[in-house]
Amino acid sequence: MTEIKYVGRISLDYDSYTELPTAIRALLKLYFDRNTRRVGLYSSASGRGLHIIAVLNKQITISDQLRIRTELGDCKNRIKFSKKDKERGFNPDVLFTHKKVNGKWKKEQLIIQLKG
Repeated sequence: MTEIKYVGRISLDYDSYTELPTAIRALLKLYFDRNTRRVGLYSSASGRGLHIIAVLNKQITISDQLRIRTELGDCKNRIKFSKKDKERGFNPDVLFTHKKVNGKWKKEQLIIQLKG
């Protein structure tokens, strides 16, 4: 298996709307980063949390991505699983954008998108 060394996006997961201030700070930090092409804030598919997805102009190392995600308050359990995935050579940036809720498939909903 080929080890993934570079990635072209950063995604963040906040488990509750109570983390909205943290998510907005992260959104703005990523927006003002010169390496960000676009960044979006989404309501998670479950409707209980928030996601941020930033598409980068240039790829960064997985280590840098994990560091940035940690600094921006990404879900601690997700970071823990991402580190295990990295050790195994898997993509450490898994974010589920669809979820089955009450027997129906739901998709995350875009709240705002900013372009660099």
